[in-house]
Amino acid sequence: MVFCFLCKSFFKDLKSLKSHFNFSHSEHEFLNYKCNEDGCKRSFSSFNSFRRHIQKEHISLVQNHPNCIDDIESEPNDFIKIYPKRIIEQFNMATVSKTPPVNESLSIFIASLYGNVLLPRNVVQKVIEGLKEFFSTLGPAINNTVNAICQEYSLSNDISKVLVETLVPTIISPLESFMTEQKRISFYSKKKTYIAPQGIVIGQRFDHVKRNGISRMEVIDCQEHFIPLRNILQTFFSLENVLAETLEYMDSLKDKNVMENFIQGSYWKNRVLHHSNRIVLPLFIYFDDYEIGNVLGSHAGVHKLGAVYVSIPCLSPWRSSVLSNIFLILLFHSSDRVSFGNNIIFKPVIDDFNFLSEEGIQIDVPTFKGTLYFELGLILGDNLGIHSMIGFVESFSANFSCRVCKVTKADLKEQLYENTALLRTTDSYEGDLALNNLSLTGIKERCVFLGIKGFDLFQQVGADVMHDVLEGVAKYILSFMLNKYTQNSKFFTLAIFNDKLLAFEYGPDSKNKPCSIEKEHLKRGNIRLSSGEMLTLLRFLGLLIGDFIPRDDDYWALYTNLRKILDILLSVRISPGTDNLLQVLIAELNELYIKLTKDSLKPKFHNLLHYHTALKKYGPLSSFWSMRFEAKHRQSKMSARSSCNQINVTWSLAMKHQLSLNEMFLRGKLCNILEVGPKKIVPLPETKILQSLLQLDPKKTLIRVNWATMSSILYKKGSILVKSLNSDRYLYNFFLLEKIYLYNCDCLIFEGMLLQTLCFDDHYYAYEVEVPSLTNQVTMLLESFLSPIPNTLNTLPNGRQYVILRSPL
Repeated sequence: MVFCFLCKSFFKDLKSLKSHFNFSHSEHEFLNYKCNEDGCKRSFSSFNSFRRHIQKEHISLVQNHPNCIDDIESEPNDFIKIYPKRIIEQFNMATVSKTPPVNESLSIFIASLYGNVLLPRNVVQKVIEGLKEFFSTLGPAINNTVNAICQEYSLSNDISKVLVETLVPTIISPLESFMTEQKRISFYSKKKTYIAPQGIVIGQRFDHVKRNGISRMEVIDCQEHFIPLRNILQTFFSLENVLAETLEYMDSLKDKNVMENFIQGSYWKNRVLHHSNRIVLPLFIYFDDYEIGNVLGSHAGVHKLGAVYVSIPCLSPWRSSVLSNIFLILLFHSSDRVSFGNNIIFKPVIDDFNFLSEEGIQIDVPTFKGTLYFELGLILGDNLGIHSMIGFVESFSANFSCRVCKVTKADLKEQLYENTALLRTTDSYEGDLALNNLSLTGIKERCVFLGIKGFDLFQQVGADVMHDVLEGVAKYILSFMLNKYTQNSKFFTLAIFNDKLLAFEYGPDSKNKPCSIEKEHLKRGNIRLSSGEMLTLLRFLGLLIGDFIPRDDDYWALYTNLRKILDILLSVRISPGTDNLLQVLIAELNELYIKLTKDSLKPKFHNLLHYHTALKKYGPLSSFWSMRFEAKHRQSKMSARSSCNQINVTWSLAMKHQLSLNEMFLRGKLCNILEVGPKKIVPLPETKILQSLLQLDPKKTLIRVNWATMSSILYKKGSILVKSLNSDRYLYNFFLLEKIYLYNCDCLIFEGMLLQTLCFDDHYYAYEVEVPSLTNQVTMLLESFLSPIPNTLNTLPNGRQYVILRSPL
C-alpha cells in the first residue's frame, strides 16, 4: 500500500499511484515527488527515481490495505461507486468546474492559430477539418480501450457503454461549433474578445473591373479600416490585474526626484490639473507608412499602407514595450491619404479621442468600478510621418523645414543652440496659416488634430531618437570617422574592421550584430545598418577599434561626445539638470562636426537642438521612439507575405491583427512576467545555506534553473549585472552571474561573484574590471540590484577586461 503525498489517498501499487498523479493531479506541476512512508522525508525529481526508492526501502508497504481505493477484489462492481463516476465527469469536461469546458479550450487553441502571423486564415480551416476527421476515427479505438479496461477490472458492460457514449460526443461535438470561420468569428464576437475592424468609405475612384470576361472602367469605393479604440481599451483594462498594476505603477512615480515616465514630465503634470478627481491616462498616437510587398519590385508603392497605432505610456515599462500592447486603430492605402486628405482619413481617430476624453469608458473590475478617461499625450512618428500627419512641409531641404522653430535653411546649417525667439507658437501658427505661403512658413495645411479638444500642436509632438540619431547623426559621424581612419590615417583597413565586427562577442546584443560595411557605401557616407545594428555598433565601437586609435586623436572626440549624448537619450531615469547638460553636449557635438568635417550641419543635427526641451517636458525620450512601433509593422508584413492575397489587403491585415489581439483577450490576462528554463532540485545543504543567508521561508519552494526571463529580460550564466554604486560614487560594482534560483515560483535569486572595478576608461567608453584573486561570492535577490539590465564582459587582446553598460544609469 502506498499513498499520495498531495491528497493522502491510498493505492494498492505504484502503477495505480502513477495513474492517479496523471489523472487527478494533472494540473500540479511536480517539482519533485515526496516520500512520506514511515516518516521518510526524501524527495525525487522523477517518478522513476521515486518508484525505485519505494521498491528498495519500503517494499513491505506495497500491498493491499483496507483503505485503498483500488482494492476491488471483493466486489468488482463497487468500482463504479468510486472511480467510474469520476472518470465520466473528468472526460465530460463541461460538467467539471475545475477543468475548463472543451469548447473554451478549443477556442483558445483556435485563437492561437489565428494569432500566428505566419498562418493564413484558410490554413486554420484546414486544421479544424483535419481534427474532425482524426477524431471521427477514434470511436472504435475508444470502444476497444474502454472494453479492455472494464475487462481488466471485471466491470459490467453497462459501465463500458456509459463510458463510450460519454467519451465520443465529448471529443467530437465541440468541433461542430467551430467548423466554419463564420461560426468561429461569431463565437469570439459574442464573448467580446474579437473587435471587428469597421470599413469606412472615404471616397471613390475609377478602376478596371472585369465582368463576364469584359474589362471596363467603373466607379468603386475606397475604404479604410478603423478599429474602435474605446472597445479595445475597455477590454484591455478589464483583463486580470491590468488596471491595478497600471495604477500602482503610476502611484509609485509620485514624488520621485528622477523622471522615469511621461506622466512625470512638465507637460502632463500641467495637463492633469484640468481634471480634478478623474482618473485620466495618456495615450500616444504613432503614424507611419510601410510597404508590404517587395520595395525593389515592379509593384513597389502599389501596396504601401498607412498605419496608426496607439500605445499607453503609463503602463509599467516592460508592458508598454510588448508588441501586443501596441494597438492598431487605423489602416489605409497611403495613396488614399494623398488623394482624399488628412481630414477625411483621420476623422474617426479624432472622434474616438474626443469620446475618450469627454465620456470615457466604464470599467468594472475587483479593484476599480467607474469611468476611465483618456487624453492624447503625444503624436509620434519619423520626421516625414509627423510632418505629413500635422500638415508641415514634407521636404527637409525646404527653407523652413523645422516643425518646432522657424529657422531658415541657411541658419540651420550652422546653428549650435536653440533660438527661443524663433520657436513656433499657437499665435504665430495662426498667422502663418493666414499667410498661406509654404515657402515662407513651412506649413502646408492646417493640422487635422486640432480637432481634438485641448490639443496643442507645439506641446504634443514628440521626438524620435531612432531616426534622428541612429539613422541620422550617427551615420554621418561614423561614415566620416571610418573613412578618415581607413583611407587617410590608415590606422586599420576596412577588411580588418569587418573581421572584428564578425568575431566580436556582443552578449545580449547578439541579435543586432552589425553586418559588414561595404567600401562603396562608406565612401558615399551611407552606412547600411538597421537602427538596432547601429546602436550595437555605437555601444561597442570603443572596444572594437579603440586600441588602434591614439588617445589624443581629435576625431575620436566625435565618438565619445556622441556616446555621452546617446547615454542621456537612452537613459530610463532622468535626473534634475540633465536637460541642461544635454543642451551643452549637443552644441559641442555640432561645433566639433563643423570644425572637423569642414561641412555644414544636416537637418537631423538641428533636430537635436530641441531635445533638451523635449526631455524636460516628456521625460525619457527612449520611451517613445519609433523602434517598437516599426517592429509592429513587421507583423503585418509577415501576415501579408503568408497570405499572398492583395485583394482588400487593409481588411485582411486589420482582421488578422484583431484576431491576434483576440487570443490575448480570450485568455483574460497579459503574458507572464516570469519564465524559466529547465529545473533542478537544490541539494539540501545548499538549500539550508540559502535559507539562512537570505532569511527564506523553508516552507516555500526553492529550485535551480538554467535560465530565466523576468519582464522580457533574459538572464543566464555569464551575465553581468550592476550590483551597486562604488564607495566613490563614480564607479559601479559589477556582478558575474553563476547560478539562478527560483524561489516561491515568482522570485529570482542570483548567485555569483563580484568583479573589481578599476576605472572608467574614457577612450574605450567602458569600465575596466578584473576578476579578483580571492573569490568574492555574493547571493542576492534580483530586486536588490541597482539595474536589472544584463551586460557582457569583453576581453581585449591585451588581456584587459571591460564592461559596457547597455542601459545608462
